[in-house]
Amino acid sequence: MSNIVYFGTLILISCLLCKSCEAAVGDVTCTTSDSSNCTTYGNAECNTDKCLCMDNFYDNGITCLSKRAIEESCTNAAQCIAANSECTGDDAMTCKCPVTHFHDGTNCVRRAIGESCTNVSQCIATNAECTGDGTKSCKCPVTHFHDGTNCVRRAIGESCTNVAQCIATNAECTGDGTKSCKCPVTHFHDGTNCVKRALGDTCTNVAQCTATDSICAGTGTQTCQCPTTHYDDGTNCALKKNLGEACTDSVQCNDINSECGLLSENSVCYCKKMFYDNNNNNLGGICKQCKYRGNNNIK
Repeated sequence: MSNIVYFGTLILISCLLCKSCEAAVGDVTCTTSDSSNCTTYGNAECNTDKCLCMDNFYDNGITCLSKRAIEESCTNAAQCIAANSECTGDDAMTCKCPVTHFHDGTNCVRRAIGESCTNVSQCIATNAECTGDGTKSCKCPVTHFHDGTNCVRRAIGESCTNVAQCIATNAECTGDGTKSCKCPVTHFHDGTNCVKRALGDTCTNVAQCTATDSICAGTGTQTCQCPTTHYDDGTNCALKKNLGEACTDSVQCNDINSECGLLSENSVCYCKKMFYDNNNNNLGGICKQCKYRGNNNIK
């Protein structure tokens, strides 16, 4: 009988010890003053009254094991030591970097401009590309500028290294020292693009005006307009008509005191009422005001 009691006691003690050893590390309680329960697991420590595996170790439900490196087998992402890694695979699962991250030898990281990559999704900068001969790296395409964070198109006045980066049509990338997107002297910035200016459009330089013989003038806001010696023919500035020359509208007549009307069945510039042609209706005359003496009209 005494032997039975003895062996029963041994079995009970063994069970109690096994239960403690096979318990998940996080299920074992401890105190900051007594963390001896955690030492059983070798790589555990007492944290908030519970035994927890130290950094770079994971709880497999029995003890603390070293975390798994990239390409090593795993059953859960918590077992992988590389930051941002995942535990995946069709058959045997292994620790891997997701397609959006690059393995830098230690962790799975996003890649900045100039850093090596294997897939464009690893590049953190928007609009970047992963390209290069041999070792690839994250780069901004030729059409984009690296602003320190992302790859962006450049507006007028913003720095650039290549005209392809400028979003405004007809822009140029120029400057002494730091270059910037600008409209050439022949174009006007309309708030979006660099454009040529039609008659009546605002301008800052006559080179921006598309109409031949036009000027860029005005008080305050300047506009493309025809000089006083020319008229708007719908596209360009045409030289105004002299007296006796064919016309279709009075604005085409050069002499301020002339108008366009029928004269001898033809529409020509001729002097207004109360004025006469000092060249007797020959080409190139000037409209002179008629003088009066009494009731007589005297030229």
